[in-house]
Amino acid sequence: MKKRITLCATAWLLAWCLVWGGFYVLLSRDINYISRPVVTAFYFLIATAAFSFLGRSLLLARRDLLRPGIFLIPGLVCGLGVVVYVSFPLLFSPPTTLILQNPDMFFLPFSLGYLGSKLFDITFQQTLVLLLVAALARAGLSLKGVCLVCCILFGAPHLYLLHRNGIVLGGYFLVFSLLAGLVFPYAITRYRLGLAYTFSLHLFFYVFTGVVCWLWPSVL
Repeated sequence: MKKRITLCATAWLLAWCLVWGGFYVLLSRDINYISRPVVTAFYFLIATAAFSFLGRSLLLARRDLLRPGIFLIPGLVCGLGVVVYVSFPLLFSPPTTLILQNPDMFFLPFSLGYLGSKLFDITFQQTLVLLLVAALARAGLSLKGVCLVCCILFGAPHLYLLHRNGIVLGGYFLVFSLLAGLVFPYAITRYRLGLAYTFSLHLFFYVFTGVVCWLWPSVL
């Protein structure tokens, strides 16, 4: 069982690094969520389709998560995001200093292009999360064990944010990535609409963080 778990974790981490490595190549060419939202969305759509095909047996085993109401909660959160992104630039001054200090934090300017392309990014990430949880469960790992592995794998890629974005902002993302490692597997495993909940929480995190940065920029 240990070999299967190690193989699952390694394959997942390689997949994560492959896709994000490719995206950083796009970023180096000034292709991002805001400058080229359609290209960004298409990139993550292709990545999602590719890994969905590769892990189709795992996804088919969890097709019970694909229920008619799966789009309701994410749709409401997306609608909330649109309201925030439209209204805040009309009511408040943008956190210009924070934006200039963190040009890689594309959620800060409240661009609708970002919000639209981010949906495809989150879809890709949630697909990988579902594949990981399903693979670890199939390998015989308990739910607590799955959560532990997810915490390690989700937290590790965010460690570099401590250096790039500072202890406060980088630590903020690190802490929430660890929390996601606990919450996401539990929700996906225990609730019929678990995938809808995790997708919605993921999207809401960026909307909420953006609101905090606009209202209290000195906090982060």
